[in-house]
Amino acid sequence: MMSWFTSLFSSGQPATSSTPAEASTLDNRLLEEPAPKPQPAVETPSPVRTPAPAERQDRGKVILGAGIAFFAVSLLITRRAFARKRLAANPAFYANSPAHQADQAKKVSGAMEALEALNIATINVLSTSMIATGGAMWYFGINNMADARRVLRGGLGVDGTGKSEKEAEEDFEEWMATVLARKESKGPQQPQTNERGQPR
Repeated sequence: MMSWFTSLFSSGQPATSSTPAEASTLDNRLLEEPAPKPQPAVETPSPVRTPAPAERQDRGKVILGAGIAFFAVSLLITRRAFARKRLAANPAFYANSPAHQADQAKKVSGAMEALEALNIATINVLSTSMIATGGAMWYFGINNMADARRVLRGGLGVDGTGKSEKEAEEDFEEWMATVLARKESKGPQQPQTNERGQPR
């Protein structure tokens, strides 16, 4: 019964030449041999690769693109709202004008129109601010807070001109001292009066 199965694992001899005794010994030998245990695969930790500057995602471009798409959607919403209001205000060809005006007055809801106008204005302002933020981030090369600090401190002269933060603070303190000294040198100011001569 198992001769065809053992012929698959035999050393290439045809199954017809084997006798039943040889087949049974071969079956016993196959059953007695322990199966080789699979060795556990050792996972080597892959080294953490820092992205190169060219591979780094430019968030400014992403925000700018999202802002442009959002602005296009807001323009579409605004145009549809204006068109809907304009078409609702036009009477039908055979409509009576006073009756149409009375019918329109019943349909107008000031609160709903104010809410719709607020929603449209909010969407337009948010999309415009997204475009401005994305454009500024793309122009200045800002992708995270570290880049923003670098650009800001470079503009203040802390990083770009070789000044440290302490030197920049000392310069600011000197400037404040000169401003306060100039104010004190002018002396006490006369109280200002209004047109009636009373102090303000």
